[in-house]
Amino acid sequence: MPVVETPVTLTPSDAGLTDAEIHRIRNDFPILGTEVNGRPLVYLDSGATSQNPVSVMEAEQEFYEQRNAAVHRGAHTLAVEATDAYEDARAAVARLVGARAGELVWTSNATEGINLVAYAMSNAALGRGGGAALRRGPG
Repeated sequence: MPVVETPVTLTPSDAGLTDAEIHRIRNDFPILGTEVNGRPLVYLDSGATSQNPVSVMEAEQEFYEQRNAAVHRGAHTLAVEATDAYEDARAAVARLVGARAGELVWTSNATEGINLVAYAMSNAALGRGGGAALRRGPG
């Protein structure tokens, strides 16, 4: 597949951020230090794979080194610690979005999440044997 390069120049005011803020955010993502064809990497495929900031990579490394076990699957120490970490993360996200922890559902990716919501909504709204049509909105 050919790579199409279109130069894009954003000023800090376009992004709503100062140069220092943009620099700080980019520094949180080590992969963004990569250059492609002599230019700083700009990654726009987050629908497929999101790049991780250092804090996420450090948290994952700590989890794998200290409490890697199946969540909600065992009564041994590591499983309990893994489950506690998992549920603590759920509670933190719930607080962030103003929800109750029990209202959050983890999915393995965006496509699975969207399909789950679409399936649930179509069943609730249409009932058995109903139909639904999706269309792309403006823009």
